[in-house]
Amino acid sequence: MHEGTQDAAPALRIDIRGAQVQINLMRTEQRNAFDGQMIAALSSPLDGWARSPDIYAVSVSSTVPGVFSIGSDLPRMLDAQQSGDVGQILAADYRLFWQVDCFTKPIISLINGTIAGAALGIALHGTHRVAQENFTLAVPEVSLGMVPQAGLSYRLARLPDYAGIYLALTGRSLGRADALAYGLVTHSIDNRHSHDIQRQLADAQPVDPLLDTLHRDPGPRDLDYFAPVISRCFSADTVDEILVRLFRERGQSQLWAEAVQRDISRHSPLALKATHRLLRECADLDLRQSLQLTHRVLTRLVMQPDFSVGVNAALVQRNRAPVWPSGSLQRVTDQVVSGLFEPLDRAALELPARLAMQRR
Repeated sequence: MHEGTQDAAPALRIDIRGAQVQINLMRTEQRNAFDGQMIAALSSPLDGWARSPDIYAVSVSSTVPGVFSIGSDLPRMLDAQQSGDVGQILAADYRLFWQVDCFTKPIISLINGTIAGAALGIALHGTHRVAQENFTLAVPEVSLGMVPQAGLSYRLARLPDYAGIYLALTGRSLGRADALAYGLVTHSIDNRHSHDIQRQLADAQPVDPLLDTLHRDPGPRDLDYFAPVISRCFSADTVDEILVRLFRERGQSQLWAEAVQRDISRHSPLALKATHRLLRECADLDLRQSLQLTHRVLTRLVMQPDFSVGVNAALVQRNRAPVWPSGSLQRVTDQVVSGLFEPLDRAALELPARLAMQRR
């Protein structure tokens, strides 16, 4: 295959440089929020790249300063809420995430800035995730009336000492030292090496020795100090009990626990309870099953008033203080939450087995 450029959606650019497919996310005004065109542009050529003897690896990076991608295009989701097409639209996204995970060649995400939501469906399911100096992994879904998506629930459910439940319920972010320690990224390499990484990938240089040589210790972890209190509080069986345990913290951890309690209390009660249950269930599921379950729950949550209110608070009012229609944790009953997890009448997500995907 000769070097050249393939046409794609205006929001991204796909170049073939030697043995490397180089994807640049370029949707500047929307901070690389993933819309339908971007999903289709990435999904369509993947199987061909997997079969091509001329392609060794795929790299993904952003040309937008300070951001890899903020995740899903929220106005697109609001439109889907109005049209009733949420399940179908999300299914296309989740089929791409599974397609990426089943891809048989290296996919290297060079992440310099914030990454969240749907973008994690590309990065987390690729083989190599390089955290650069401005890296931040954001988990904002509960502030939007959503659950962690794109396979993140599967990953968070497997973090030690209930750190995943802490991140999902607080909506707090991770720096690269913690993300590396938890396995959410594979390497810590500064942005100045990006050009050299891509040049060597174009020459089909083995990716593991290349990245391992450039990797540097990112420094101390932020969550080490609070790991015991996170484990103590977030191991509770319910969100209500987590808040009670945080309230009971005393001593050096008290002020921190109070701030965490305030963070949780600002989020959608419906999303909090759905997220807590989702992570606990995903702990016993494989990735394919977790993607299907997340799609089911998210399809229903996006149709709830909390989602509209959360998106309006984030994008329009920008005050991050919405009045949630679901009311309070006490009003969100187990029966209400269980309804989110019931099989969909239509638009259920079907994902082929991994072997079937890799034989295509």
